[in-house]
Amino acid sequence: MNANGALTWLLVAGSLLGGQLVINKRRTGYLIWVVINVFWVFFYYYQGIYASVFLFTVYSVQALYGFFKWKNRDETTPSFSAQAEAE
Repeated sequence: MNANGALTWLLVAGSLLGGQLVINKRRTGYLIWVVINVFWVFFYYYQGIYASVFLFTVYSVQALYGFFKWKNRDETTPSFSAQAEAE
C-alpha cells in the first residue's frame, strides 16, 4: 500500500469514528470530524479535486455548527439520563 492509500484509510477510519461518536451522543465526534475534514480538504486540494475541497470545507463548517449547537443544547436541555432519573 502506498502512502496515499494508507492516508486515505486513516482518514476514512477517523471519519467513521467521528460518526460513531455522534451516533452515541458524544460531542467529541464533531471535533474529530472537523479535524479529519480539514485533512480531507488538504488531501483533495493537492490532488486538484476542488469540488471535494469545497464539499469537505462545508462539512467542516457543519461539524463546527453541530459542536456549538450541541453545547448550547446541553446547557439548556436536561440530558436523557437526568430525565430518566427524575421519573
